[in-house]
Amino acid sequence: MIDQPIANFMNSSVLQGEDQTSLFELVSRMQSTRQSAFVVCDDGVPVGVVTERDAIAILKGALAGESFEDTKACDVMASPVHTLPQSSFMGEDIQIMNDRGFRRVPIVDDKNQLVGIVNLTELQTAMNGALERRGRDLEIAVMARTAELQAANAKLEQLSLCDGLTGLLNRRAMAAKLSELHSLCQRYGNWYLVILLDIDHFRLLHDNLGHLKSDEILEQIAASLEDSVRISPTRSTGTAVRSFLPCFARLLAQTQSWLRIEFEPRSPP
Repeated sequence: MIDQPIANFMNSSVLQGEDQTSLFELVSRMQSTRQSAFVVCDDGVPVGVVTERDAIAILKGALAGESFEDTKACDVMASPVHTLPQSSFMGEDIQIMNDRGFRRVPIVDDKNQLVGIVNLTELQTAMNGALERRGRDLEIAVMARTAELQAANAKLEQLSLCDGLTGLLNRRAMAAKLSELHSLCQRYGNWYLVILLDIDHFRLLHDNLGHLKSDEILEQIAASLEDSVRISPTRSTGTAVRSFLPCFARLLAQTQSWLRIEFEPRSPP
């Protein structure tokens, strides 16, 4: 924003006239156009400025009985006038206007011809709006980046707790679950059950069928364990974990004062 040309923010519909413009015409034009400044020019080159402050001073004198019938723009204008090139930048122009106490400054081209005028209040408003938008954009970007990092961290945490082959919780996760379960059961006076499952003759299967087939068998057993875990407000809750190859563990927590265990006959695969 601060490095944008001042031409992007100037008012090109600037009120201007010659130094011999009558005071009556000058004030009338300022009133009809609702412009707060009249730039006095000599062949298009700014030589003075009449602002609403000057108009108020004139009105005060008129109320005191002074006559301004023959007064011209050159009689009441502030001169010499400070101008800014239209190739200058917003940030440096705001600094100049603040340092020198200018509220309005005419803008000129490379031939010193009047092309517009800037108002300090309008420039500062535009600057504040741009800073607010940039702050909101930065906040949104930070929030989006934070969400991405949180999602990535959650995924890494999930990967660190799960077995890569079966998708079951690993030994580290089992230790954490068991500790949490033990604390909860102690608090509420319930009990829990740990079931250890071992695959008979797995080494023989591995040697005879090979690594890929052995992995497939482990995946099938893991899926069966996952399917057998029932989670319900009125039934036991369970978690299947893979503690170490090829032994599996299953944690069951009693959520009622009784436990019902069902054995369902299954056909071998």
